[in-house]
Amino acid sequence: MRYVLVAASLTFGCKKVEPAPAELDALFHYVWDGYDAGEDEVLHEAIRNLDAAVDGASVDGPADGSLTPLSDEQGALVGVTDRSPTAAAGVYLVNLIRCDLGALEQILTEPAQDQLYEGTYDSYTRDYHGEIDGFLQGADHTLSWDVTYTASVLGAGYTASLDSSLRRVVAMDDETSPWGDVVLARAYLPEPAEFDSDNKTLDQDYQLEAYWQRAPGEIVHAYAVWRQADWGAGFTSDDDGIQRLMLNALADWDETTDELCASGAYGG
Repeated sequence: MRYVLVAASLTFGCKKVEPAPAELDALFHYVWDGYDAGEDEVLHEAIRNLDAAVDGASVDGPADGSLTPLSDEQGALVGVTDRSPTAAAGVYLVNLIRCDLGALEQILTEPAQDQLYEGTYDSYTRDYHGEIDGFLQGADHTLSWDVTYTASVLGAGYTASLDSSLRRVVAMDDETSPWGDVVLARAYLPEPAEFDSDNKTLDQDYQLEAYWQRAPGEIVHAYAVWRQADWGAGFTSDDDGIQRLMLNALADWDETTDELCASGAYGG
């Protein structure tokens, strides 16, 4: 749902990004495949399996790892056929957000994300396809928008556009969907970003998120990112240190979301 800069500092720890278990990896890919056409009941089963794989009941802080790349066929699901997603490195984050799902939906659909998460973008605009209120009130189960943003990395500015959306996976019953509705989010770059500098690239970016409320005020957040980027000076999205910076930034994003929920400005 967002683009998080990873190069604000190039001083980072050396903790390696460990491979994900095969089951968890396969589940992220499965949800990506079913994001548009998957039936609610099937996707709820996938989230039950994902909750078991990450031990959702005990999540109390960020845990992360690496993922296998998306396939060319999975890129084609969102219309990307001129670049191979197999070149995009994958990572995941699982974290706890202290929020109710209704308040989180309000935050996710807020047009001015740059004001909520200060310091991420130089400029940011959303062009919605559909009505925000229709989604928040439950009349619509999907909401999509185009994002155009500018940002800077290692002294070079760039412009990028993301195709983004939310999907509410509606609860069937307490047994099939023990946590109620699930919210999925997806974003991707339909075209490479445009840099002011010719030695930096952001060619591919695919993001997938799942949110499920395990208890009142507690949401498990599972987030997958597959990215192909070259920030210059030998720093690419394949680098463990760059991946660590990005994962830390995603955890910081969740912390800000906690603070937004605690502010009382959302929900009710």
